[in-house]
Amino acid sequence: IFSGSYESVMNSLFVDNKSPFYRMARIIKLGYLEENTCIKHMKDTLDSYDISISIDQIEKLVNILKGHPYYCQLAIQQVFLLYKFNKEIPDNEDILNQILQIDSGYLEKTWEVISTNKEYSFVLKHLSNFSHGLYSESAKMKINASRAITYLIGKGIIYKTKSTYDFYDPILKLWIQKNIYS
Repeated sequence: IFSGSYESVMNSLFVDNKSPFYRMARIIKLGYLEENTCIKHMKDTLDSYDISISIDQIEKLVNILKGHPYYCQLAIQQVFLLYKFNKEIPDNEDILNQILQIDSGYLEKTWEVISTNKEYSFVLKHLSNFSHGLYSESAKMKINASRAITYLIGKGIIYKTKSTYDFYDPILKLWIQKNIYS
């Protein structure tokens, strides 16, 4: 089993006919966990620690985190820690701010690499706040959005949905909204 988030690396290992591993594996895109599964897991886990958090709050949090396994687990951990220290249920803003702080090194490094190219940073800034209008806005700025999208998909940063593109990492999207978008 090979695990990786960069599609370009996985493709070069298993899809490129010059690779020694050509057609020796099948690429499976796991995606996110089902939101209902995450909601139940979070509720059950927090209940087991006698932390009573509303299902509505958990649903909103899981919706923001999109069922991302790492972030859902981290959210449980932060609710637990914040509750133990403060003796009250943290709101979702506090939980998300803690996650942003914990992953700040990774987020800043990711942005540092991406922001060296104005096309990549433009696309990510746009997608962090708008689901449509990318191509029309990029044309106004004389930016090749197609090339940027191809690169960002290959790096496992965004993916194509039915009608637009979205971030694999919901916290990177939130970080860009809070720290970069202007």
